[in-house]
Amino acid sequence: MGSHGGAAEAVRVRLLGGFSVSVGSRGVEADGWRRRSAASLVKVLALARGHRLRRDRILDLLWPKLDQKTAAGNLHRSGGADTDTATDFTPSHGDTKDATIP
Repeated sequence: MGSHGGAAEAVRVRLLGGFSVSVGSRGVEADGWRRRSAASLVKVLALARGHRLRRDRILDLLWPKLDQKTAAGNLHRSGGADTDTATDFTPSHGDTKDATIP
């Protein structure tokens, strides 16, 4: 995550006193996210035990009024929209249906 062929870089998420994310020495401020939903996803995962949540729980937390299909589309766009901004985070769509930040 955050490394392109090299060693993994530390990911730091600050939630108190303002929201920011850093990957290694590169920082991303709250207004540096192209999609607010991507930042919200990182916030939710940062607060989750083990930085991991089931996909259906994420959908319920971030888009409680949307049907599952529409919310899942939002999650997909959120996970991939900011890879050049902060991390190489992509929600898993495998059997576990989990999303995580290492």
